[in-house]
Amino acid sequence: MEDLVKTGHVVGAIGAVYVDGRLVGKGSAGSRLLDGKGGAIPSTTRYRIGSQTKTMTATVVLQLVNEGRLSLDDKLSKVLPEVADKDLVERADEITVRNLIQLTSGIPDYIGPDASDLTRDYRPTDLLAASRKHPGPPRSGPSTTPTSTTSCPG
Repeated sequence: MEDLVKTGHVVGAIGAVYVDGRLVGKGSAGSRLLDGKGGAIPSTTRYRIGSQTKTMTATVVLQLVNEGRLSLDDKLSKVLPEVADKDLVERADEITVRNLIQLTSGIPDYIGPDASDLTRDYRPTDLLAASRKHPGPPRSGPSTTPTSTTSCPG
């Protein structure tokens, strides 16, 4: 991370390495603000990465499709039965993996007071439950309007 910061293209970086779900290392480099201001970044710093994972998630999903473990036409209710069983997503039996990675599932955004506490870890099912309190697109099928919740339902 120090080398990354030395390039001048990154102000600061934090990271952690997990093996089999256990933390095996963590660190940080750089500063909190431009020009070295704001002090060092503690290695315990947490931040929400938001939309940065959408491309990574889609890449892994497409790898699973390539391996034959998923199909782009698989329904959300088949891939994540808990989502349908707990009624966390409207039309889970119509939404496809393709809709999810194209961000067109029509699942409403979960952004709001039910999911805005930055000191709390939210499970994906918590965010889906929060999204159910918001209106979805006025359609009878998957949407063409992208939303933040559409790529990572479970």
